[in-house]
Amino acid sequence: MSELKRKTPEEHKAKKRAKQQEFEATLTPNQDSELQTTAPKEAERSVTLVVPSTCISESVVKSYQQAVHTAYQIARAAVVYNVDEIVIYEPSERPDIKQEKTKKSGENGSVPSYGKPKIVFNSDASNESKPELSERTVTLASLLQFFVTPDYLRKSVFTPETTTTNFEYAKKLPKLLLPFMESRDARYKEGMSIPMVLNKNVKSKISKQKRNVKKAEAKGIELQPPTVDGATPYINIGEAEPNELEYGQTVPVGVRVTVDTKENKVVSASEAYGKDTGYSVRVATDFSHIFTMPSTPEGYDYTVWCPGGEFRQSEDLQPETQPKPILALPRTVKRPLFVFGQWDHVEDAVKHDTALGVSGAKELFDSKVDFKRPVRVEDGVFVALDRLA
Repeated sequence: MSELKRKTPEEHKAKKRAKQQEFEATLTPNQDSELQTTAPKEAERSVTLVVPSTCISESVVKSYQQAVHTAYQIARAAVVYNVDEIVIYEPSERPDIKQEKTKKSGENGSVPSYGKPKIVFNSDASNESKPELSERTVTLASLLQFFVTPDYLRKSVFTPETTTTNFEYAKKLPKLLLPFMESRDARYKEGMSIPMVLNKNVKSKISKQKRNVKKAEAKGIELQPPTVDGATPYINIGEAEPNELEYGQTVPVGVRVTVDTKENKVVSASEAYGKDTGYSVRVATDFSHIFTMPSTPEGYDYTVWCPGGEFRQSEDLQPETQPKPILALPRTVKRPLFVFGQWDHVEDAVKHDTALGVSGAKELFDSKVDFKRPVRVEDGVFVALDRLA
C-alpha cells in the first residue's frame, strides 16, 4: 500500500486560487454588478390603524386611568409594529352612549370624564359644518398624540386652549421607544413652530428669545408672524432659545416639525429617524373619510376588518355578510388599512353615509382577521399586527 503524500499549505492555497480564477473567467465583465442591481428594492410597508372612540367608553372602561391605559396599549402596539397613522372614528350614537356624556366623574375618577371637546389633532379639514365630536374622541386623540410627543414639547402642544384632557396619569407611564423621545442632545429634534417676537414701539426683531403670551403682553410685546401668510423661521426645540431656520426656510405657526440642529433646517422624519418615526393621529368626522381622506396621495391598497369590542356575539349576524378571513397579507400589499370595531357599527355607518357609494359594508373590505374569541380593541391591535403587519 503506497504512502499518501500530504499537501503543503502553499499547495492548498495555489489550488484554491486556481479554482477562484477559473470561476471568475466564466463571468462577463459586468455580470457580477448586474446580479447586484437587477433585483428591485422592496418598498417599505405603510400601515394604518383605524380604531373606534368607543374603546374608552364607559361600557368598556370603568375609570379614567383605564381609559389612559387603553390608549397607551394602542400607542405601544403602533410603535412596536411601525404603524404610520392612527385614525379615530366615532360609531353612531346609541342611547347608552348619549347617557355617558351626561355623567360626571367622581374625585377618584371612578367614571371616565373626558372634559370639554376642543381642538383635535389632524382632524379632517373642511369649511362645511360638522357634527360635534364626542368628549371621548377628543380625549383618545389627545392621549395618542401625547404618547409620541417629547417632554419638552408637551406644554407647547397641549395647552388649555387646545384640550382639557388630564395627562397626569399618562405622564407616569413608560416612554415609548422612539429616538426623539429620549435624546435631548441629538442632531435631529422634534420642534413646534412659534411666532416671531416683535417690539410694539420700535418693531425691532428680537432674535432667538422664548416668550409666552402672558409675559409678552405684560412687557408690551406682541407675538406676530414675520410674514403675511403666518409663516415663521423660529422653532421651539426645548432649548433656552428657539432654533432659527436658515436657507430662507419658514413654516406655518403651530406646526410640529423635525429639525436638523446642525444645518438649522426642517427635514422629513424618515430622513432623521429612518423607520422609527412614530405615528400621526387623524380624526375621521364621517366614516367615509377613513377611506377618502388618506394621509398620503397614494391612499390604501388593501383593507382588513378586525373585530374588536364585540363581547357578545349577535345572534342575527350572518357570516356571509362579512369579508373572508385571511391568515397573511399578500406580499404585494404596501399600504394596508386595519379597521377595528363591531361589525354592526360598521354596517350602520355604511348605511347612513351615502358618500361611500356602496350597498353594504362587505364591499369596503378585502378580508378580515378571525380571532378565537371576542377581544378588546387594544388586544386585537396587537394580535392583528403580529399576524399580518
